[in-house]
Amino acid sequence: MSQPVSGGLIVGGQRGAIGSYLADGNEDNMNVVLLVGNDQVIRLEDLQDSETYEAVNTAFVTAQIKTLRGVDVGDVIELEYVTDSDGDYRGLIPDELPIENDTYYIIELTATTLSGDVSFWRFKRAAQYRQP
Repeated sequence: MSQPVSGGLIVGGQRGAIGSYLADGNEDNMNVVLLVGNDQVIRLEDLQDSETYEAVNTAFVTAQIKTLRGVDVGDVIELEYVTDSDGDYRGLIPDELPIENDTYYIIELTATTLSGDVSFWRFKRAAQYRQP
């Protein structure tokens, strides 16, 4: 069975920086943060089958924020398929998520295909207040 792979996880409004952040497993992106008290978009882009490289548009995709000790922070966030895209999913990290400034958290992302194949990613990110 093939497993989906991702082209990139984005938290925020645009590719590149949380508040607008690309979390693609590249540790060069460690300067990106979860914004305390802000709604933030979380996106998984370009979900593909690792054998065929075809877009996966029917997966069940979730994100969970956790403390470094593994305790869930808030509810599971469901990412919905973006209509007419090639494997893009979008969800919302709510502004009332109980995160604390200058504290690190884990973002766990899970994509499960209709056939039951699972892909899983973990990213460590800091929470901070939005800077002017």
